[in-house]
Amino acid sequence: GTATITYSLGSGCSVSAIVTVSPNPAAIAGGTSVCEGSCLSFIDATAGGTWSSVGSASISGTGVACGTAAGLSVVYYTLPTGCAATKTITVNGLPATIGGSLAVCAGNTSLLTSITPGGIWSSSNPSVASIGSGTGMMNGIAAGTSTISYTIGGCTRTAQVTVNALPNSAVTTSGNTTFCQGGSVTLTSQGSGTYLWSPGGQTTQALSVTASGQYSVTVTSNSGCQSRTNV
Repeated sequence: GTATITYSLGSGCSVSAIVTVSPNPAAIAGGTSVCEGSCLSFIDATAGGTWSSVGSASISGTGVACGTAAGLSVVYYTLPTGCAATKTITVNGLPATIGGSLAVCAGNTSLLTSITPGGIWSSSNPSVASIGSGTGMMNGIAAGTSTISYTIGGCTRTAQVTVNALPNSAVTTSGNTTFCQGGSVTLTSQGSGTYLWSPGGQTTQALSVTASGQYSVTVTSNSGCQSRTNV
């Protein structure tokens, strides 16, 4: 509404002014916290205002606020009259970056870490890679990829992990494995990668055997995974 304000001197002289009291906008509706890098929406029932913010969150013209850094932020909804509603929000920081080897061979393990304590580990695809919720010990189950999450207070840091398949180290024989003195048999590894035969230390895919005994081949894939077969 409006009011007339009068200032009078003892002499009887006075000066007056008409002041207008404008209403504040309605209270801002929306959450009070957001994770760094995430967003939440605010609304105000009073039409015609503009959004702004100071501190650790930015806000769009439609009232979507996004956390830019850990800390506090004040959101403003201001009418053309200059009257404004405010709301303070907390921007929670993300856990520290996930450390450790993000690639593992099927059947092997890798310890993942974060220097931010107290979080919970989880895997988006536990049939590929499972992880201990409190330990960060990841187990490679089958070839593929999975997203590993580390969550504290609702804020999550993620990393994609890869489980590499073991190479095929199966061996085929060319000839009879039982032979007389002076005979031989050729053993051939079916895997792809590099080869190491034992005994002897040969590094070829095929091995010509002329003496009795037990032989084995270790195949190492391009991803560093190993498989061993005894013959």
